[in-house]
Amino acid sequence: MFDYRDREESGRASAPGRLDLDVSAAAAELRRSGVRKVMLLGAYAGGALSVVAAARLGGSVLLVAAREDRFVPLKQQEELLRVLGSPDKRLVVLPYSLGGWDILNLSSLADRTIGLILRFVHRVTR
Repeated sequence: MFDYRDREESGRASAPGRLDLDVSAAAAELRRSGVRKVMLLGAYAGGALSVVAAARLGGSVLLVAAREDRFVPLKQQEELLRVLGSPDKRLVVLPYSLGGWDILNLSSLADRTIGLILRFVHRVTR
């Protein structure tokens, strides 16, 4: 865990608002310390930052989207996946209206979604 720039105890940053750089730097620091595989997971802003960082670091990307997400329309998520440089990327669209952590906590699709994520983790960490 870490504080994003300009939040909590991190103090003022030289590039305010570039939270993607914080995620990338945290992952890079883990790799420098000997961690072989870094998994990033997030919802909404954290999810977007994780996807951007994974693509920047050359990692695999699994983007799980709610078909009727009112905050991040499906077209935007499809475009995000299209422009990512990662060669190993996948978008899974669930027939659900709420996004973020609600998919894992409140939906009837929770078990299916958790299984999907665990299979992805298993595949990319073999």
